[in-house]
Amino acid sequence: MTKALIAISLVFCLVAVSCSNGTPTTKFVAPTTTINTNKAANIPSNFLTYIDPAKYFSISYPPDWEVFPDSMSFIPWNKDFFKSYAAGAVLRGSLFIFGVSSTDSAGDINLVIQPLSEMKIRGWETLESIVQGRILETRTKEDNFYEYSRDYAVIGDKEGIVVMWGSTVSGVNSRCIQMFTIADELVWKLTCYISTSKYDQGKADINATIRSLRILK
Repeated sequence: MTKALIAISLVFCLVAVSCSNGTPTTKFVAPTTTINTNKAANIPSNFLTYIDPAKYFSISYPPDWEVFPDSMSFIPWNKDFFKSYAAGAVLRGSLFIFGVSSTDSAGDINLVIQPLSEMKIRGWETLESIVQGRILETRTKEDNFYEYSRDYAVIGDKEGIVVMWGSTVSGVNSRCIQMFTIADELVWKLTCYISTSKYDQGKADINATIRSLRILK
């Protein structure tokens, strides 16, 4: 995973794949109208699990992936944020609180939180409107943007939306998978950018990791 692909996610948070069969076009897909409310997706039995120092959330990942890797060292991590949050600290803006990367560059995933109140100021009152607003922002910043899917998912015991799109980032044909959910007056967003050439190789692990988020409090 190149630094440019990760950096594009960092830019979006501070302010808020090309198709192989031809030239992609801009497309917006409404979330599916049904949701499996029985349970969240199973976490693969061989995955490892990270629990943040305040035991506020957990996320699981493949055993050969690295947490907070050197390849993502340029990201300003806030690993201990929830220790102060539990004591009454107020969050302003976006914070990167977790990152994990595959050793073979088949995927990098970061977790960002932002106050729900800041979304409401922008007129984004619901999970659906937050996702739509973020996708509209992304569309203006990435070349050859094409949305492939937007689906509801169960993330632990929370409702989430998972979006996948393709674009060209710094000349690299890429796929992005993002998951959004709301918990404890915070918007949680997991993001993975991956080059199109590696997507098929990494998609199973990426999707399982994104859906493994559990908010524990």
